[in-house]
Amino acid sequence: MRKSKQEENLFESERNGRQKKNKVPITDKRLLATWRDACLKRAGNKCEYPNCRIQYTQLQAHHIYSRRGVSTRYLLENSIALCPFHHTMSSLSAHHDPDFKSILIENGVRTEQFFQELRIERNRTQKNNDSWKEFCYQKLMEAL
Repeated sequence: MRKSKQEENLFESERNGRQKKNKVPITDKRLLATWRDACLKRAGNKCEYPNCRIQYTQLQAHHIYSRRGVSTRYLLENSIALCPFHHTMSSLSAHHDPDFKSILIENGVRTEQFFQELRIERNRTQKNNDSWKEFCYQKLMEAL
């Protein structure tokens, strides 16, 4: 049976007689799962929409700015924990209400300065390479 490339890399150091183990790259899927867990933990496993009284057992992590942007994709600051109703299901949801960010500011959930700083970070150019993913993963693990 042939070993996968990752298995070969993991055991390469043993074959070469070195003590150092090669690191397995952190995948986007693993990073996003860690980002979600950190987001929900920070929110105390409650919907962060102002005055939400909906009792959902499964919350969702929402990217304030699209996850297409590498510089903010894994930032905990770019997240908000929402119940499904406020995430996607209603006209007041993050995905349907153009005033969603304004509502967060008016109710003190986030500040205008917070959004300005996040906007600056969003506009920064960043490559989605292994060192960036490792850096983001370490920051998220600190939050957990």
